[in-house]
Amino acid sequence: MSKEEQGSTLIEMIGVIAVIGVLASSTWLLIDSAMDKHRISVAVAQLHSLQKGITRYYASAGNYDGLKNSGEIQKLIDNHIPPKNMIFGTTLRHSFGGTVIIQNVSYSDITTYGNASDSFTIQFNALPKKACAELASIAWLEHDSANLMSIQIGGN
Repeated sequence: MSKEEQGSTLIEMIGVIAVIGVLASSTWLLIDSAMDKHRISVAVAQLHSLQKGITRYYASAGNYDGLKNSGEIQKLIDNHIPPKNMIFGTTLRHSFGGTVIIQNVSYSDITTYGNASDSFTIQFNALPKKACAELASIAWLEHDSANLMSIQIGGN
């Protein structure tokens, strides 16, 4: 064997590195997609848990007025409304890391939402558009009792 026939050429090595790079990036995309699906399923579970907690609260209080200042997270915790995986210090966070706001509808919003004592909002902030659209179709259309009235992507 001569000295010229030993080892790999630089072009062959670049080819191997390129193949490894393509495989690594496709694996990364698959992992990222799986993580998004997991976060969406966790967010769905969080929404259902919030809905159940708020329903229990309404059953005992007779209205949603106690949700008036959802900034008072301790009041929500005392009434067992948010699931434990959403509580981060003094804020509620959904599975994508954005804040969650729960509150009754103020009387100035009656024309939009109806009777204020019979309405509440759950707001997921900083939710990716794809996740927002998927949550709207998964979390609400599968369950007749959810009563989703609107969804807003972006804007104020």
